[in-house]
Amino acid sequence: MTDAQRTPTKIDEVAEAWVDTLAELSPTLGTYIGRFEYNGRFDDFSPEGAQRFADAARTTLTRLDAQIPADAIDAVTQADLGGSLRLALDLHDARWHLRDLNVIASPAQDIRSAFDLMPTDTVEDWAVIGERLRAVRGAVRGYIQTLREGIAQGVVPARRQVVEVVTQLHRYTADTGFFAEFAAQAAPAEGQLPASLARDLAERADAARVAYDELAGFLADELAPAATEKDAVGRELYALHSRRFLGAEIDLDETYEWGTE
Repeated sequence: MTDAQRTPTKIDEVAEAWVDTLAELSPTLGTYIGRFEYNGRFDDFSPEGAQRFADAARTTLTRLDAQIPADAIDAVTQADLGGSLRLALDLHDARWHLRDLNVIASPAQDIRSAFDLMPTDTVEDWAVIGERLRAVRGAVRGYIQTLREGIAQGVVPARRQVVEVVTQLHRYTADTGFFAEFAAQAAPAEGQLPASLARDLAERADAARVAYDELAGFLADELAPAATEKDAVGRELYALHSRRFLGAEIDLDETYEWGTE
């Protein structure tokens, strides 16, 4: 039997259902993987949203572990998806979301960069973009709630990261920054946008700029004074993110010894 003729198994069903759940709970990830049905929304970046994601991952892991692989493909799927789900839960238990701020890949960038891969060919595409622009404020405020909870629990990022992200956000919100230029250059592949939609896009882009200015103010006024001077995240989080980026668990001490030889 070739892969094309393979009958979907229970493990396949669990995996497919998890992708559906991911797209619903993380519309930004959905955009990156080509699942556009939730493109008008953002993830819930609040503490409650993080908990819902963890609960969904835990439920899926329970379902996955209850299955018996039907073949070698199932065995790989179960091992790989199981590892990914366990890592997501380990990161949540380590309270990573409470300090998830850096200059490369964190909600501070993800909210803005979600627009980069959205379809823009049609008027309908731009209407969806308008919906997502309108959702920026709620996404940012949920993120602020989570970082503020991190301050309360003493789980904070490095001050250097906070300061640099503030600078980054000011570039986003400048008169020549991303949001202003994105709305000003809005156009379908053919023809023009209706005047009402162009106006809505401009107004919602302005609101997104205000939301990002609010985030920058929070970072500068509340998070930076509470942030740690240590750049390193510590061994526990380093080990977790090593698993995340390598897809495997390595001996950190042995790896460092090898790297310094």
